[in-house]
Amino acid sequence: MNHPYDRVAAITLIGRAALVARVRSLLDARRSVLLFGPTGVGKTAIVAAVSRQGLVVADPFERVSRPVAARLRRVMEAGGIVLAAGRSARAADLGAVRRLLWRMEAVRVEPLGARDISTLLRAALKVGGVSRTAIPQSWLSDAVKVVEGVPGRAVAVANAVAMRWRAGRGLLPPRLALVVAWQDGLADAGRASSTRSLSSHTGAP
Repeated sequence: MNHPYDRVAAITLIGRAALVARVRSLLDARRSVLLFGPTGVGKTAIVAAVSRQGLVVADPFERVSRPVAARLRRVMEAGGIVLAAGRSARAADLGAVRRLLWRMEAVRVEPLGARDISTLLRAALKVGGVSRTAIPQSWLSDAVKVVEGVPGRAVAVANAVAMRWRAGRGLLPPRLALVVAWQDGLADAGRASSTRSLSSHTGAP
């Protein structure tokens, strides 16, 4: 049986099969890639899904220091591959790494559509121990609007709901669940365990 964190990691990739396949194809072609999009949209989950031996990861890209940016440039000049994740692909937003942008394929990670977010919420609630029959369609529709297509926010809401459900406190309304998630630090739990500022399976460049 998979570890609960592994199941949650898989949940965050719901609706991302085509995007994961595209990134893998670019990496196979030895292209460095910058995944960009809003916070919580699932960039780090995609990074984790496509990581491989020898790949250098920079996440979050926009916070990379000047010395590390120089190391990344040397990696690329030597034929190495960098996979980065950040909030923007605009040079003006990228600080020390803006001059690396031309060497990379920028891939936007869009918020998920309502159907995928609904599927993700149901899966995350199931992992949390909430019965499918306990979730009315009206609650699910409200939750889809509250999380705005952002997988990280959807998982955070599901975590908050599941915690209260297991404690016998019933079903939290989606907006209240989002507030509880932020107060309890649930919204950052998945990202904190998987984010790397700079790493490689073969060592730092």
